[in-house]
Amino acid sequence: MNKNTPNLLTMKQPAPSDFILFLHLQKTAGMTLQELLRRQYGPGLAKRSIRRLLKRSPEGLGMAEALSALSQKDKIFMGHFCFGVHRLLNFNTTYITFLRDPASRLISLYNFSANTPGAHYYKVAKDMTCEEFLFESKLLEMDNGMTRFLAGDEEDLFINRTPYGKCGHKMLEKALSNLDNFFSFVGIQEEFDRSLLLLAETFNWRNPCYVRLNTSRITESKPAAHEDLKIRIKECNQLDSELYAICKERFMDTYNSVFQDGDNALERFRMQNQKYQKWAKPLYQARSTIAGLIKKTLKGPRA
Repeated sequence: MNKNTPNLLTMKQPAPSDFILFLHLQKTAGMTLQELLRRQYGPGLAKRSIRRLLKRSPEGLGMAEALSALSQKDKIFMGHFCFGVHRLLNFNTTYITFLRDPASRLISLYNFSANTPGAHYYKVAKDMTCEEFLFESKLLEMDNGMTRFLAGDEEDLFINRTPYGKCGHKMLEKALSNLDNFFSFVGIQEEFDRSLLLLAETFNWRNPCYVRLNTSRITESKPAAHEDLKIRIKECNQLDSELYAICKERFMDTYNSVFQDGDNALERFRMQNQKYQKWAKPLYQARSTIAGLIKKTLKGPRA
């Protein structure tokens, strides 16, 4: 981003040598963005597969072990973790993340968790209704989860461990302070294309075109949430609602400052991305098939 361009979203400007920490909040277009980040910073599929074979990849390790295995040459670390992991690294870092409307995010998280055996919360969600999962499971992520992740925790790398129902306004202040001082970019799920344009401008990328990955194919076996449920979710997640509103307003202010012809820039990007999809999507599908075969090979034959 041009140094003279006002960045209203964050105080921190990324340096070319900064190691990027993508703090991925669940159900915020993570797989699509992760693939785009890998395209920008590597390593590619072949290199990742070789590293797994040689057991040199941080993937699959515990969080602390994965971080200790990193070097600045890796350029980027992505995953479900909370603010604070930079303290375990001995080089300069900057964070990026995406936010989403709190009610939409948690409903999506329930639908995914209840229908996906490998999901983090599957064992909790599979026998619960959406309402039970959101209001009776007492999972910390159901209680202002986005604010918890961004506020961080001195003793936990996954989520702020403040007891359920005890989050106070100081946690929101801490999250906003972290965004101002440690984050170079905060995108908005509902403004995904605009977010990619601004992300590319922030980090001087040439091409932010993408193929949408991990789009939910779940056929919901349980009733869809009604508007009154969404209202209740937001009432129970007031810090997240305030955080999202503040960051979305800042995001749009920043976008409109950077792109004076914002709507035209968006339309040009979407036309460019349509062309990109035509040749890139078959490539991604083929690569996904190859990756699946490699994964089966690494697991070996069943006993």
